[in-house]
Amino acid sequence: MDWAVGFVDNQTIDRINILQATFKAMQIALGNLKVKPDNALIDGQKLPTQIIPNRGIIDGDNKIPCIQAASVMAKVSRDRWMEKLDIILPEYGLKKHKGYGTREHMNALMEYKASPIHRKSFRPVKENLPSISWLRSENKIGWLGEKMAALYLVQKGYEMLEMNHHSAPFGELDIICRKSDTLVFAEVKTAHKMSRDLLLEKIDEQKLKKLYQAVDCYLGESSWTGDIRLDAIFVNIKKGGPEIIHYEAIGGAE
Repeated sequence: MDWAVGFVDNQTIDRINILQATFKAMQIALGNLKVKPDNALIDGQKLPTQIIPNRGIIDGDNKIPCIQAASVMAKVSRDRWMEKLDIILPEYGLKKHKGYGTREHMNALMEYKASPIHRKSFRPVKENLPSISWLRSENKIGWLGEKMAALYLVQKGYEMLEMNHHSAPFGELDIICRKSDTLVFAEVKTAHKMSRDLLLEKIDEQKLKKLYQAVDCYLGESSWTGDIRLDAIFVNIKKGGPEIIHYEAIGGAE
């Protein structure tokens, strides 16, 4: 007995449409199985271009026990992913509505505009894409940059623990995450069309001192005993997508 999950991101859905993205996710799940099946039963349409023989069953999640089980596994996996993203994007209420089009979600889209994880091909998202002028007027360029930096770290295999932790009186720790046995604190600096050198200048010796003090304050209140690291992430928001630069162990210490 074996089971596996296939994930497809929002950018892929926007590029190839939701039906083709669903096929792709199913193909990924089949490919991730350690025990290769002789055939597969698919909820809905048959999978095209699939090596494993398969049969599509309309309304299969109401008829076939194994499809019903797969449907539950898929939903639980998706819900858990939404809960992880809620740490990065608490404003949208993902932990509560799991990304579905509830009134709360639609209201959040209108108030905060679409986030980097929203599908641009979905009409309410397309109608609420943030412009640079809106981000500036709402003082949210840095806010968006922190979200982009955190999502970047998640894609790189980091486990997100906390965002915007206040360590009074030393300031805020933008991102606290974990990779293997290392606890990572990341300082995020964001700009629009700014050179890398100017971004680097934003973290000077005085800023580093405050960051180290904030980290010490956090560790004094936690039970962490493993390795620690202080990183810097620079997000340069540009047309066509952000430029993200990640420096590990800034200040030469770990």
